[in-house]
Amino acid sequence: MRNWFEGRARCLKNSLKVRTGRVYHALIPILQASFAAGISWVVALYFFPGTKPFFAPISAIIALAPVPGRRVKRSFEIAAGTVAGVLVGELIIAQIGSGAWQISLVVAIAMVAALFLGSGMLVSVQAASSAILIATLIPVGSAAGLQRVWHAVIGSLVGILIMVIIPANPMRDIRRRLSDVLHIEANVLEDVAEGLDTGNLDLVNQSLALIRDTQPAINGIRDTLYNGSEVVRLSPFLWHRRDELHQWDDIVEPLDNAIRNTRVLTRRALVIVEDGVTLDSRIPEAIRLMSEATTVVYSMMSEKKHHTATQAEAARAVISVAMRTSFTQAPDDAAGMHGVVIHAQIRSTLIDLLQVCGLDRTAAVASIPPIEGSRFRPA
Repeated sequence: MRNWFEGRARCLKNSLKVRTGRVYHALIPILQASFAAGISWVVALYFFPGTKPFFAPISAIIALAPVPGRRVKRSFEIAAGTVAGVLVGELIIAQIGSGAWQISLVVAIAMVAALFLGSGMLVSVQAASSAILIATLIPVGSAAGLQRVWHAVIGSLVGILIMVIIPANPMRDIRRRLSDVLHIEANVLEDVAEGLDTGNLDLVNQSLALIRDTQPAINGIRDTLYNGSEVVRLSPFLWHRRDELHQWDDIVEPLDNAIRNTRVLTRRALVIVEDGVTLDSRIPEAIRLMSEATTVVYSMMSEKKHHTATQAEAARAVISVAMRTSFTQAPDDAAGMHGVVIHAQIRSTLIDLLQVCGLDRTAAVASIPPIEGSRFRPA
């Protein structure tokens, strides 16, 4: 019973830590949204006294939304969608009245018009919502419909202005996401080495599922970089971080390649364990050493204070592993092509990791010693 309570307490503690961290990392976006909503409401009331400019704060929050895409362009698209919806609603509802089938008709027409003009789904949805409001809440022929257009414009502009004045530092988020992926990479390599040594099929299967699930995280890093570059370009408070952002951008591609190579390596390991193939003992050992080197690369990337590895130290850790992978396997090795293929994947992954450490591809390849008795370096 005591163990059960201790387990539940541990789970609760971990859950609270995760939830608190989620809120902590979102403090700046929350601050931006709250300021933008209040300010856009005040500004819209200043220009249009006596109205209820509910769409101004909505537009401001949408403009600040951290989703893939150009925020400035998206803000203007929102206003364009509002115009389309208002015009369709005003022109059609004034002629046919308001009701269920009328709402369906104006929604369809507004979305078709927005898409026909070349805008994306966000604009077409905004056009549809504007048309619905015209058809249901705003009296036909009143000035309120056209005022909503200006409310949308005001809200979008305020949202962009808040993003510039109170910028969220994208570097911290990018660094955290990169280190999370590297942490998974290190754990997967360790488990694959263990699975090959012990023939543990379940462990290798779990590792394959884990490394496959990293692709959304890689895509998320690219989205964060894209949005971060826009923030850095717009906000003078972050102009000095441009070079740093470019450095992180250069890391994403080799990290993606390292993850992809590890997926291939893990799939091969799964086949090896399934077939009961006995590998050269140096192969699992090389994978385990690569896991340890990846942990050093993770340490370089992590924000945690006790992780202090530099790029040079991380690169040395990877190169030290590479120096131990230049061995050749006996021609009559029972593993056959299995050993050759997985050996090649190890060396290719090491080159990717060196590029994550800041080396260009030429320097990374030159850092990998050639296979014994051969002039060939990586596989």
